[in-house]
Amino acid sequence: MAEEPGSIALRSTWQCCIRDDAYVIQNIPAPLLSLAREAFDAVISRVDPAEFSGSAVHDQQKDAIFEVLPSFDPAAEAIRTTPFVAERYGQDYVGDRLALQFIYQLFPRVGATGLASDAHALWRRFVSELNRPEWLFRGVANLRNFSVAEGLPEVIYLAEGISIRPRSRAALLASGFDDYTCDRLNDDAKAPVWGWSQYVICAESRLAKTPENLLLTGGVTFLSIHP
Repeated sequence: MAEEPGSIALRSTWQCCIRDDAYVIQNIPAPLLSLAREAFDAVISRVDPAEFSGSAVHDQQKDAIFEVLPSFDPAAEAIRTTPFVAERYGQDYVGDRLALQFIYQLFPRVGATGLASDAHALWRRFVSELNRPEWLFRGVANLRNFSVAEGLPEVIYLAEGISIRPRSRAALLASGFDDYTCDRLNDDAKAPVWGWSQYVICAESRLAKTPENLLLTGGVTFLSIHP
């Protein structure tokens, strides 16, 4: 079953207004953008940026490359003081961890071209996720040996957020699944020579965001900078 865990991205000095209890960010904070540029210079001085990747807190030697950069502490502090971060993601080292993950999410890349626009896109996605008060988990799997009696609705809703529906790429994309998941479903559907069905089973659950469940849900991840 393919699953989409709650996901995040980032922030720093910013301009905002309040609309329906959500913050609308107009541009990326200056310290965070500066950190992106400093991080790229630090990476390219050591390795090919096209081959660089990582994840926050998993490799202390890699993390140390960025933690000493001039903009790291200001960027981390800006993240910590962003509305909703303390309430939904926590305090203490959350700003540092998210600042590190912001950097890693910008790699691998072939060069500095597009770095600023990628940083802006990543920031917008972070804020979009931050504005949502709940983690949303979705899963989907193909059904075998399954058919629907005539007269039943196209989508059959069961209990506990479970539904059965036709395997429609457009519908799955509209529900929040990505192209990769749709491709894997189609590949899986074609694989067996028995029990083919045009239906999938979907499961969805929601969990209120709190600092206590951030790591348990796999929440400290960044949305891709690409749609």
